[in-house]
Amino acid sequence: VGFDLYMRMVGEAVEDYKTGYVDVNPRIKECKVELPITAHLPSEYVPSERLRLDLYRRMADCHNDQELAGIVDELEDRFGELPDAALTLMEVAKIRNYAKSIGLTEVVLQGKFLKLSPITLPESAQLRVQRVFPGSLIKNQTNTVMVAYSTSPSWQAGWQEGGEIGNTSAWVMEVLRTVVTKN
Repeated sequence: VGFDLYMRMVGEAVEDYKTGYVDVNPRIKECKVELPITAHLPSEYVPSERLRLDLYRRMADCHNDQELAGIVDELEDRFGELPDAALTLMEVAKIRNYAKSIGLTEVVLQGKFLKLSPITLPESAQLRVQRVFPGSLIKNQTNTVMVAYSTSPSWQAGWQEGGEIGNTSAWVMEVLRTVVTKN
């Protein structure tokens, strides 16, 4: 169980306990973002496990970049400059917020594709995705777009920058904005 899923399950359980109501058919409220990057609050930066969990919960509950910026300001005020892993975590949180704002529930890197779902693209947008990201797959039956990253110049540059993918979050935001841009 990933941390995001764990936090969502805990939050839902607490809400159910508080209200005494259990919804047997809950609406999808979250967006799963799974990328092969190191994104967390290091224990050396935020020593208290309880505080780290609270910060993760607060980040998961953010609805916009301004709320995230408030958390960043608080962290910098209390603990100093954010380490790289924490900065990456904030980028992932921005991706999640943007994806949720456009109605996505999944942004997952699978093999050589970035899976986006649910999304239904008009024919013009499908052609744009095929042109900008050659090799991408559009699965209208499942409302899924599989964006190929192997031919993206920015992805290749990020991949070559080091052992870890250097600009994954920037590339994912580029993909999301390209896929949902209306012409």
